[in-house]
Amino acid sequence: MTDSRLTFHVVGEGPVGQTIRLALEAVQHIPSDSLDADLIVLAIPGEDLAATIDGYAKAGVWNAGQLVAHTSPDFGYGILEPATKAGAIPLAIHPAMRFTGT
Repeated sequence: MTDSRLTFHVVGEGPVGQTIRLALEAVQHIPSDSLDADLIVLAIPGEDLAATIDGYAKAGVWNAGQLVAHTSPDFGYGILEPATKAGAIPLAIHPAMRFTGT
């Protein structure tokens, strides 16, 4: 049997990022300090999303087969095109509730 746990890195320290981090840890996925993780979650404000994705693409962060998710309700998965071009798998996950604080 293969261990199906992912390494993950959450970008964003706000309520959404904290909640996603805790949820992933609760099901025993493995937190990582590295952007080379199996799953990168961009839990940052929508206005920062495009610049962050593009900057990471220029830095060569994205990897083939890596899962890349964002949580902004303002965008679909198309904004992740720079990551997709590097072979990453794009995900747009929008929380069904509003996070207002910690």
